[in-house]
Amino acid sequence: MEKLDAYRGRFEEAMDDDFNTPRAIATLFDLSREVNTLLNSDQAVSKATLEATGALYSALGGEVLGLRLDGKSAGGASQADAGLVDGLVQMLIGVREEARQARDWAKADAIRDRLLEMGVSLEDGPQGTRWRLSR
Repeated sequence: MEKLDAYRGRFEEAMDDDFNTPRAIATLFDLSREVNTLLNSDQAVSKATLEATGALYSALGGEVLGLRLDGKSAGGASQADAGLVDGLVQMLIGVREEARQARDWAKADAIRDRLLEMGVSLEDGPQGTRWRLSR
């Protein structure tokens, strides 16, 4: 949880620097990279850690920057970059697939469940995994 506080601090420093959104978004990408490394390791990840990480993404990316998976800004206008959202979800699907191939069902289920909480439904089929917004 200390690492999450450090990322929050870096994000806030960027925003305090004349709303330096490129640096703030880079901080979120750094956090994503660290989360992916952790998920790809043999280290156990607690549900509390996943929930805290998701809450941090929602707070910083969604509430502060207005980046939401449902494609709506705080004012309701559609403005999400569909390519970015698709790329991020596809990245998580890839991490989940690696976990499934390694028979790490807990990690695969945790990724699926967290995406579902965020409004992303996964559909596994013979052609691979597809996703859709469920909210």
